[in-house]
Amino acid sequence: MALKERYPEIDALTALLARKIRKLRAAESAAIRVVMDRVWIHHDCAIDGLVVPLEEIRAALAGQTPADSSLAPVHREVKAHREAVRKTREEAARAKPPLRMPFVLDLYGTFAGERYDPHKSCYRRDIPVHRLYYHDIAAPDRIAYRMKRLIEWAGQPDFRKRHPIAAATLLHHTFMEVFPFPTHSGKIGRLLMNLALMRAGYQPVVLHSADRHRYYESLRGDAEDLAFLVEESMENSLKSSIKLTEQRRMLAML
Repeated sequence: MALKERYPEIDALTALLARKIRKLRAAESAAIRVVMDRVWIHHDCAIDGLVVPLEEIRAALAGQTPADSSLAPVHREVKAHREAVRKTREEAARAKPPLRMPFVLDLYGTFAGERYDPHKSCYRRDIPVHRLYYHDIAAPDRIAYRMKRLIEWAGQPDFRKRHPIAAATLLHHTFMEVFPFPTHSGKIGRLLMNLALMRAGYQPVVLHSADRHRYYESLRGDAEDLAFLVEESMENSLKSSIKLTEQRRMLAML
């Protein structure tokens, strides 16, 4: 299916999911959100090479002490990820502007375990040789300028006139070309893409761990390569969520 032809199907699935969620009891809706966030964190961690089983994510988010002390850093990262997701959902509910630099920097602080300090630069200072992502990224001395331009572009008519899915995908692709932080840039970039989607009324897209290498390759191409993956993933995410709403017995046990 060609680009743009998926938009009506995605819109229809988004509306169907909203109707199904409205028919659920409050506890069931809350349970769905919990499950969706666990799946989101599971696949997003795996995209960056950290494979955390769903049961381990459940334990971490429940505040359980890991049976193996070596898993303590993993539990901390999972909790930080959930906090970043929470902040992104809250930011999506805010009024304009669509993208704020303090919010982006606060996401980094959340993942890095550092308090956001507007007077301290947290941008990377080199181009690491050993890294997960092998697409071209900005030189360190260009990061601050390119981030400023990215924030400005997200508030301009050119961004707003695009279809929200196209705008969110291009935002992510451009952010990943900058790759501003020494760690967690991929996770933050995907959160910003989902911020734009949620602000436009869409559900967050979960890029499946099985598509990890396809995702990496799409970043080496142009934004249209990434768009194919994002739109396909949106459809799959919506269909999975719709199926979940129909499993009311399971929701009662969550």
